[in-house]
Amino acid sequence: MSKISTRKEIEVLRAETYLVIAHLFIEPPTDQLLRTINERYSEYDPGDSWIGSWHELASAAQKNNKKKLEDEFHRLFVGVCRGEILPYASWYLSGFLHETPLMSLRAELAGLGISSNTNSCPEPEDHISLICEVMSILIINGEVKQRDFFDKYILSWACEFFADLINSKSSNFYKYVGKFSLKFIEKEQEYLQIQR
Repeated sequence: MSKISTRKEIEVLRAETYLVIAHLFIEPPTDQLLRTINERYSEYDPGDSWIGSWHELASAAQKNNKKKLEDEFHRLFVGVCRGEILPYASWYLSGFLHETPLMSLRAELAGLGISSNTNSCPEPEDHISLICEVMSILIINGEVKQRDFFDKYILSWACEFFADLINSKSSNFYKYVGKFSLKFIEKEQEYLQIQR
């Protein structure tokens, strides 16, 4: 098995991983996304960094069918009135939805020249999926503010969100999504600290 080695390979992997996380939290995983999870990094050494948690996620994906994944997603994030877990920065940072963290993020995105497309995604910008999508854009563009954005809009709350997901009794496949995401964020923190 190969190791992740070159800077370009690392940057591609980072950007793609943020997009995988974004897709996993915006809707139940599609067949195409599950194929990506099963195949994309199977050639890498599971002992290399956080790739082992990707392999665990791939294994969990193979054990679930589409209906189970849709039901779990609905229980966790949609519900009858609301899901069990709310994937919004405002909720974790202020205890309410549509609060100051969302306003701050909107101002930050405007400063970066990034606008959300409410036609394709009706969620507010502080949804974990949209924040991860922005991080992917920043990586692809080689944006120097990656670390600041990461600290302020991901590290400040996402680890608690992923821990809630791991500990949820309703979480089966998404327990592994939480573990995978948490490991990735921990690795990102180390990586971005070195890049300073």
